Amino acid sequence: MSFGQHVRVFICVVIMGVLVGFVLNAEDEVTDNVYIHAVKDGMLTNYEEVRVEEAFNQYFTSPYWCYYEARSGEHVVELSGEAIYKGVQGETYLQFILNEDATEFRVGALKFNGIVQDKDEKWQLVEAVYADWRNRQVVKHLPY
Repeated sequence: MSFGQHVRVFICVVIMGVLVGFVLNAEDEVTDNVYIHAVKDGMLTNYEEVRVEEAFNQYFTSPYWCYYEARSGEHVVELSGEAIYKGVQGETYLQFILNEDATEFRVGALKFNGIVQDKDEKWQLVEAVYADWRNRQVVKHLPY
């Protein structure tokens, strides 16, 4: 190989390394940051017996947590995965909206099998998640 070919290969390797580093860093920012930890480690009002992560990760199949800033400027943590809703298992997206300093959050929108659910339906899912968590706690403590 000539010197010019070596230089071209070297430049390609450096560019690829920079791109891979950018992609890996971008993924860390989206799936692991202060907003995601605030939701996962937090508790919802009226459901203070368990952290959000423990209850929802138990209920969702293959839960995936990610963060993004909405066009409106809101900080959004979105949980996605398969979940049972009204007796049907389907693709579920539940959003949590956080304040700027990640000290408070609330439940945002719910989308189930491609359909945005209304406020009452959203809370039905949340209640189902916590009822499932409570039921599993009872089963854990049953004498054998």
